[in-house]
Amino acid sequence: MATRGVGDMTDAEVTDFIKQSACGVVTVMDGNRPYSVVLEHYYDGKNFYFGCSTREDQRKLRCIRENPHATFMMYQSRRENPGMLKQDTKCRSVLVEGKLREAEIKTVKSREFGQVNLKLLKLEPDIISNWRCTRKTCDWETRWYERYPELVADL
Repeated sequence: MATRGVGDMTDAEVTDFIKQSACGVVTVMDGNRPYSVVLEHYYDGKNFYFGCSTREDQRKLRCIRENPHATFMMYQSRRENPGMLKQDTKCRSVLVEGKLREAEIKTVKSREFGQVNLKLLKLEPDIISNWRCTRKTCDWETRWYERYPELVADL
């Protein structure tokens, strides 16, 4: 399932991470410019699904129709979630690359709006890669450019 790399997770860890992640960032191409949007996802063990409006003037839909290649990034960082330290959980991420397409339109009942139509987008993965921090200690409270100010001194 997942490609191997530095600090990689097992396939079971990757699957658990995907299922526990609330949302991620989908990136598509708008001509020669990347366009990213935060979306919640559902993972059926094979494909990823995203719900979105059925409005036809959405930038992401135009981009998908012109170029179906997309990435979906989920990550977990101690900086945003210091509780990870208590669980001894390392910073980690999963990157999915594949083709994104419009799957179908479904009617659902919304507490706020009553009956609404939602469009399902389907991401069919070609590659699922992952990363987990390999450091033994972590200075998560200090940003890298604060630890190493010489790196940005001349900028």
